[in-house]
Amino acid sequence: MVTSCAFSRIFRHVIFTTALLAAGCSEISPKPARTPEPAEKVVFDAMSSYYCAQQRWPSSWDELAQFDGLSPEGHHALGEMLTPELSSPRAILLVVRYKNAQGIDRRVVYIAPPECEGGKDPQRVSMAGGRVSFSRLPGFQQLDGAAVKAKWRDGPYPDVAWNDPTRGIFVTVRFGEVSVSPQELPALKEDLEGAYEASVPSLTWIERSVANGEEPAKLIHILSSDSPTGSTVSYTMSMSFDERLLTISVSGPAEREKEIDQVAGSLRRSLRLR
Repeated sequence: MVTSCAFSRIFRHVIFTTALLAAGCSEISPKPARTPEPAEKVVFDAMSSYYCAQQRWPSSWDELAQFDGLSPEGHHALGEMLTPELSSPRAILLVVRYKNAQGIDRRVVYIAPPECEGGKDPQRVSMAGGRVSFSRLPGFQQLDGAAVKAKWRDGPYPDVAWNDPTRGIFVTVRFGEVSVSPQELPALKEDLEGAYEASVPSLTWIERSVANGEEPAKLIHILSSDSPTGSTVSYTMSMSFDERLLTISVSGPAEREKEIDQVAGSLRRSLRLR
């Protein structure tokens, strides 16, 4: 069993699945993003180059500044971000907090490049510089940021989401903040299930199992839930990526359970982590 603090993080992560099951569409437009600082695009390119070369974010500002692939323009842009602080709450994101040359506090989130040169494959979807990938799902389209915020208007938001042509079945990916190694997954199973049962209304378990013999090892949780808009089925795979919990879910109306199972099966068979 995990500590109360760790369980709290697990609960927050599972709240995401609750949001998937209860999500309703909204016509509310998201707030427009602020105008980026000129240096931020340059630093994003430098961050992306570092990520693709090292397959991780830099652990400190100095580490990025000393990177061989950093251009003179990049060095100048780094100098414009005063007193920077780096953090990486999820494997795919890096948050930078800094003061600009005018002394204004800024916060920017860099997203790991989905694909790096030499790692592109038109038959596969790839994330985190190609370190997380699976076979493309015919007919599914990726949602842009505005569509994600409109669909899950109250959050939490998935890091990446797709839907089928009918907009009834959703595939979502969330890089979480719960620390877990592959060996610790079986011990996490009971706590995850407790968090699901505490947060998902009218939950009925269809399957809950440990797939230790698969690569990568994963926890499988399939459940149904009732809501004012009808019954929903969710098929969730939980894995360890960069020693953090990675969750991939397929959800949709209960009457389309067979289709949901087929989509999830394709993801499960073709998923690769490195």
